[in-house]
Amino acid sequence: MGAAQYYRHYPDSIKLEVAKSNNPYHYPELEIPRTTALYWIKKSKRVKSTAPEFIESERIKKLQSKIDQQQALLNLVSRVRDIYHHGFSSGKPIFRPQRKKVVAAIQDAGKLNRISDCLKAITLSKKIYGQWLSEFFLCQSEVGSCDQRRPQQLTADEIKIMKRLVTSKKYSHITIHSLCLLAQRENFLFCSIDSGYKYNRIFGWLRPRSITKRVVERVGIRAKMPNEMWHIDVTEVKTINNEVVYIQIVYDNFSRYVIAWKVTSEIGGRSTVGLLEKAKAQAIGLGSLQETKVIMDGGPENDNARVLNFTTSKSLRRLIVRVDIHFSNSMAESLFRSLKSNFLNTEELLSKSDVENKINFYFNEHNDYIPKAIFKGATPREIYLNLWSTKKVAELKVGLQLAMENRKKVYHEKSCAACT
Repeated sequence: MGAAQYYRHYPDSIKLEVAKSNNPYHYPELEIPRTTALYWIKKSKRVKSTAPEFIESERIKKLQSKIDQQQALLNLVSRVRDIYHHGFSSGKPIFRPQRKKVVAAIQDAGKLNRISDCLKAITLSKKIYGQWLSEFFLCQSEVGSCDQRRPQQLTADEIKIMKRLVTSKKYSHITIHSLCLLAQRENFLFCSIDSGYKYNRIFGWLRPRSITKRVVERVGIRAKMPNEMWHIDVTEVKTINNEVVYIQIVYDNFSRYVIAWKVTSEIGGRSTVGLLEKAKAQAIGLGSLQETKVIMDGGPENDNARVLNFTTSKSLRRLIVRVDIHFSNSMAESLFRSLKSNFLNTEELLSKSDVENKINFYFNEHNDYIPKAIFKGATPREIYLNLWSTKKVAELKVGLQLAMENRKKVYHEKSCAACT
């Protein structure tokens, strides 16, 4: 029997150095067998994983990477707090320069972190971030549109149509919300309400009027059918000669239909009775014979014996706001606010007859032409006379779907070297 063979043990550091050098003769003085050194080289991953020095260095690298990521998130939160002092859910306005700085800060932090983690750190939704990205990284060739776009974005031709509608004097008295619905009804353009507001904000189109007010949403008294509740109210305007002119209306609660209106130089019980008589005749002519509640404020033109006697004899029930009912007359007041903000404030009122002509134009537009968002595209007359149906709502949805398909076709047909 030959001499006994003893297994030689080598430190892990020696194995690691031989594997790193990829040379089986790295330590000739140790006389390491060539096959053993080659085995170490081939199994270098296993050898490295068992080396304490390698384990420690890898752990330090991972910890340093996590520290860098957390530091980037902390810097992001600090930058956003300096740019915008309120929370994104506070409802406070955030202006375009601020939005641009926030997007840049998110992209800087996104070099070391996932974008979703960055948005979570500053409590910003993915939807809002996507809108801001589209706002600042939208390829612009016409201060508005590039021929190559994402498949679901509006095409260049559609944006031109939207710009023409928003900036036209003809439609200046129509809100953007109603203007989008009107464009669908007239087959001008099919796009969502959000897109209308989005592109108007991105390109900064100026409407012929510049008066804007914050809308506070409240739910007031609501009727269940036409002619169940009417609102009667009066407002005053001044001509360029400082002549005071009164505008009085009867407004249907359910359909938002202006049943009757009057422009006078004086206001009183006689004027209120005459307008109610005109509204009652109009309602009967359109087929309504039910008892109607007339909601009015406690002004002297309403709270008098003449009006009380007329409403009692004509099957009308008078309700004084804040006295007989808890609700206010805000529905009629909101119509007057829209009338003045969207139309009268942009016009020169020359005389009483001129005011009367303009009021006739606006209320006819309001009743017959301007669709309302609350009715999903129907006009007040269509609701008042029950001429609107779910079929017409479905037709508008089909138009939106066809427009989306057409955008895909335009996207694939056109190309832009800059976007590519």
